Formats: sequence, structure tokens, C-alpha cells
Amino acid sequence: MKQILFALLLLSPALSNAQVQHNFEKGPENTNCHELPAEFTNYVEAIKALSTTTFRLKETLSISKHLTPQALRYYSCDGKTGYLVAKESDSVFQVYPQVPYKLWQEFSESKDPVYFYSEKIKKQYAKLPEEED
Repeated sequence: MKQILFALLLLSPALSNAQVQHNFEKGPENTNCHELPAEFTNYVEAIKALSTTTFRLKETLSISKHLTPQALRYYSCDGKTGYLVAKESDSVFQVYPQVPYKLWQEFSESKDPVYFYSEKIKKQYAKLPEEED
């Protein structure tokens, strides 16, 4: 199943872009966020849905292939809260729902994003569980 997840992520824009990428803000009428479930049971389900949804806001931050996290992507339907997807290694991803956009902005502007991720995201936000076998 991790191979399917990896292939799915390869089909979506790569998480390892050089800098933060900003999309033009889309109005609610130009998204299909209403098709997302209220919550996900695991991160595999979430990544599949997130990769096929048109969001109002989608931003990417690349850190380094030698650090954890290597890269992150932020998806938001309303521009206020959203999903943070962290690529911790080539085969390990974490999904954090309900992350405020303001926190994402602080994170993307941080001088030490690895520490910020460890202290303000990993320790303070619940991640979605791995897929059940």
C-alpha cells in the first residue's frame, strides 16, 4: 500500500520544490472542498483525497533530503485552517489536519524549520494514524 501511496504522490506536484510556492487564491466556488469527508480514518486515505482536491490555497516548502521533515505541503479550503502533509523520508509521510494557516506562515518563515516542526507541530498537533492492515 505504501507503494501505491508513493506513486500517488509522484503524480501530484512534487513535495521537493526549491521554495515556498504560492497559488492564486481561489474562491469557494472554484474548489471541490465540499467533496472532502469531514474526517479521515488514516493518512493514506487523506493523501489520496488531498491529491485530487482543488483547494483555495496550496503551498509547498522544501527543506532538505537529509533532514526531517524533508518537505511539507499545506492545503486549505478556507485560507484559515488546513492540512499539513510532511514528507519525513522517501516512504514516511505524516498528515496533520486542522493546522491554522497562521502557524503554517510562521513555520515557512522560521529560521529553523526542523526545530519548529518538532516542537510546534509534531508535539502539539495530532497526526492521522497509519493505514490499518
